[in-house]
Amino acid sequence: MKTIKIPLGHIDLSSLKTDEDVQRLASDLLPTLIRKVGEAVGEQMWESIQRAFTGPGLSANSSLSDKREFVTEAGRNYQRGISARDRKGIEEEIVGRLRKLRESGEHEGAVELPSPE
Repeated sequence: MKTIKIPLGHIDLSSLKTDEDVQRLASDLLPTLIRKVGEAVGEQMWESIQRAFTGPGLSANSSLSDKREFVTEAGRNYQRGISARDRKGIEEEIVGRLRKLRESGEHEGAVELPSPE
């Protein structure tokens, strides 16, 4: 199973005193991380499409603005269409990672999520 590694950025550990604090931060991070998962999948799809359209008589779209638009739209679509079960699974992964960060004292981290295919 492929995974997507999404950076959490700098985490203020002093704000994570209780499990409720961890849950609240996970809920705050959830929409952005869901969109980033969709964008990561969009990026993979773009690359796959570009590879498919290379060869004699075919030309890939190398426009960076088209790629950015495609990836951004993929993120929005994933965010709008995610199931409640998948949303809950991602939130649980975030909570688990935040707890590990709190226990380890690290301030930077990432969460690895299964790649939707």
